[in-house]
Amino acid sequence: DVQTTPDQPDRAHIQRWGLLVVKLAANGNVSEKVRNVLAEHAASTPSEQSLAGLVNFCTVGPCFKDQQLFKVQLSVATPLYPIAQAIWTALTEIGGVAKFGKPPRSSAQ
Repeated sequence: DVQTTPDQPDRAHIQRWGLLVVKLAANGNVSEKVRNVLAEHAASTPSEQSLAGLVNFCTVGPCFKDQQLFKVQLSVATPLYPIAQAIWTALTEIGGVAKFGKPPRSSAQ
């Protein structure tokens, strides 16, 4: 259950980050090396509060055109870049496509 509160506006983003890390670390289709990086991050993170200021943005939701596909968007501080890279690697290993930059403004782009 991902929730936010007025005094912790980033909480939902941090919880989504945590769910991504834990679920991908347990996915047997992800390489052992990547699973180990994610599991180590999960084990070394004592609480949600320790990620405050590091996880700026994390959303996961179905795509507009194809509800079977999910869009994952991340923005993290520099210390979490290796973990974000491990997440992208894990997602591509299970069939995802990594896209960087701004999304198209219309279907014509």
